[in-house]
Amino acid sequence: MVSLRPLCAHTPSICDGTFTGTSLNLYNEDLNGTIPTELFQHTQLTDLGLDDNQLFGTVPTEIGRLTQLFALNLGVNQFTGT
Repeated sequence: MVSLRPLCAHTPSICDGTFTGTSLNLYNEDLNGTIPTELFQHTQLTDLGLDDNQLFGTVPTEIGRLTQLFALNLGVNQFTGT
């Protein structure tokens, strides 16, 4: 799983419950690993950008929790599977 340390450094943070936005752009944040399912607890998200990192594996099925999601950018990573 990806280290949440770079994600938690942002203010407001998705790690301490202070993030309440609808758009989360983690473009080119040097994230490496699989997508942490904790991201999908933010069901208010309408826009999620994880592009241009070093993420791999499959996209977790928990992404289905993001029922308000309008835009998802996963480009320039190394995902596998369907």
